Amino acid sequence: MLVIFAIAGCATPTVVTEYDLPSQNLEAKPEAGLSKVVFFNNSNFLTHGIDRSGYVTIKINGKGLATLQIHNYVQIFLAQAEYDLYMAHLDILLFESNHKLKVDKDELFVEIYATTISNEYKIVDQLPANFIKIYKPAYIKK
Repeated sequence: MLVIFAIAGCATPTVVTEYDLPSQNLEAKPEAGLSKVVFFNNSNFLTHGIDRSGYVTIKINGKGLATLQIHNYVQIFLAQAEYDLYMAHLDILLFESNHKLKVDKDELFVEIYATTISNEYKIVDQLPANFIKIYKPAYIKK
């Protein structure tokens, strides 16, 4: 019974999307003046996948964007600026983190992941090899 509680207790609540998201087809092009920003969850499956603690909720400037399972992605078109990036995952306790995200390129690829006691992100130059085979668009709750 304790194992069931521990596994059930690690499910990050999904966030309602407050953005009008574009097509999640990665070939989609933003309108002039906007940048393509792709967030993808690359949390470690061995440490965060079995109990679903690798689900990471994302908010930008306080507005819900998505909750990404491991190997999910979400694409959004944003103006070039600096944004407040909030991430959270649940692993017995709720681990929340606040970051600054600078969108300063036409395309920005943001790898997010749950850590033992927080959430982190890094900007990568390109999507990982075999991205289309491994990663799927996130379920978007409106």
